[in-house]
Amino acid sequence: MKQTLGLAGPLSLALLLVLSPACQQRAKVAPASTSPPGSDSTSTTTSTYHAPKSVVVTNQTEIWSCPNCEMDYDGPGQCAMCHVDLVHQKVAYICPADQKPVEHAGACPRCNAHAIIERTALTPQPPAPLTGN
Repeated sequence: MKQTLGLAGPLSLALLLVLSPACQQRAKVAPASTSPPGSDSTSTTTSTYHAPKSVVVTNQTEIWSCPNCEMDYDGPGQCAMCHVDLVHQKVAYICPADQKPVEHAGACPRCNAHAIIERTALTPQPPAPLTGN
């Protein structure tokens, strides 16, 4: 014996397909953080935090370097590999032949010798002394 659903079968199937996504609970995703890790996220700052990107030293005058793996980065933060705070460094390029500065890494424009990269760690400024009344 053949059973006939008539119009009720396709209508109930269409109703099920239309209503099922509305009944499903959607996961709420929090907005991405715009502050650096470990900072107070309740502050109302307009600047956005970006993780430092690794760089190859070519013509930068200051970089941030990891003290463990010696990887160089374009800004302050933590090393992506070691998760250690980066050290701020000043970079100078010196010709090995005449000990004079050059503008970038690579060949010296005067003698074609490879420039030496000198790094100097910049210490943070000490806080101003407290003055009492």
